[in-house]
Amino acid sequence: MPEYKLSYRLYGPVNIQNGGKIQDAVLQPRSDQHSVEAVLEFTTNAADPDQAEDLAQGEYREKAQEIINILSYVVEDGVFVGEPYEVSRTDQNYTQRIDSPTHITEFSISIADGILETVTDDLDISDRTKRALTWYTIGLGTQTPEDRLVAFWTGLEASAEVQTFLSDDEQDAFKGLMETVEDELEEFDDLRQRVRSMLGHLQNERYTDAVKRTLEEETEYDEEAVDDISTIGSDRGTIVHQGEHVDNAAKKASSAQAYLRSLLNNRLSENIDELVDFDLPLAVEDTDGSLYRPEHPTVAPEDWLAEVFEHERGKVLSEKQIFERAYPIFRDIHKVAKIQTLLPNVTGWGQPLRECGDGEYEYAPFPDWITPEVDAIMRYLGGAGDVPPEVIARNANNIRNDVELDPGEAERLCNDLVNRRIAQEADGYYTLTQDQSITSTAA
Repeated sequence: MPEYKLSYRLYGPVNIQNGGKIQDAVLQPRSDQHSVEAVLEFTTNAADPDQAEDLAQGEYREKAQEIINILSYVVEDGVFVGEPYEVSRTDQNYTQRIDSPTHITEFSISIADGILETVTDDLDISDRTKRALTWYTIGLGTQTPEDRLVAFWTGLEASAEVQTFLSDDEQDAFKGLMETVEDELEEFDDLRQRVRSMLGHLQNERYTDAVKRTLEEETEYDEEAVDDISTIGSDRGTIVHQGEHVDNAAKKASSAQAYLRSLLNNRLSENIDELVDFDLPLAVEDTDGSLYRPEHPTVAPEDWLAEVFEHERGKVLSEKQIFERAYPIFRDIHKVAKIQTLLPNVTGWGQPLRECGDGEYEYAPFPDWITPEVDAIMRYLGGAGDVPPEVIARNANNIRNDVELDPGEAERLCNDLVNRRIAQEADGYYTLTQDQSITSTAA
């Protein structure tokens, strides 16, 4: 069986300066990262990478925690076990360990400032939502999976208002029952507390049920999609009340984070949408007419760019304005940040944008009459000079593999370009009258 390296991120505040062997692990300081102080690495046999990954999330995570607990005790300072790096075989020449911290940029500050401004003016932001935001922040700033799970779950509980099952008359009867419990069990405090707790479930729904109901009412999650809520809530109790580790803590923490993020997105949606000065739909229209929220900036850019530019051909926006207008669509700063690398790919001939210089872009999508065949003809004519239809057809077919033009069709389309004053004809030969970049916006 091959050997694998199982490496865990270790976080401060302690400053780890020296490395060494601890039991069957090796401690390796890191000085090249912003937050990772060191790496704790094990070597073990596994049948394949999947089994090695299971070991990293299970048995060896517990070993790592035991080692770090004793190390923290010895130095009397905090060391925290974070997520493992991707497992790698020991016979690999190079092990890649990348920690990519989020960069707070002028753009992200601008987004946060805009949301805060609208939140400040909005009296509908409840204390529950504010508390949920606090716990969401704590969860994001916590590296250990168990602590992340506890933080995100606490945020979910803060978001959900527990409902009572009883009518007014039943409430009065329940109050009398509780008073009886107090009187009869006055001398047995522990038993009284247990009975009160058991009877309390008759009056109000459980927190896990309240969280489920809130997610189903306020987000796109349905009952089947949130079937792991009870498990996450139970594991939170195991961590907090019993001090035990739970299986798949990192995966469950990610699920709790996604649930809480969805609730916050819903409750802050109006504030986020008000970052732009036009009516931005919560979703954009797909080619089949259905609505969807893009999950990645590279998905159908012509759709969300149309929304960003308000479908106004010729509208010019700066790069920063594009970012700010895209954020309400994606609700994810990491996805929006990728737009910076995407913009060059959606700019130029055949694309919806044209660069104006100084970081500004003009919305210039092709008009409907520029079909793939017309596009191929215009791209060829752009540098060809005076050519006859048979040459145009042959070369246009080479430019685009989705085009099959014959000379007759090429001649008809060229005459249409002549009628639009985009091309000119002399003795059966055609040439463009305008630059390609201009023809992309011709009406």
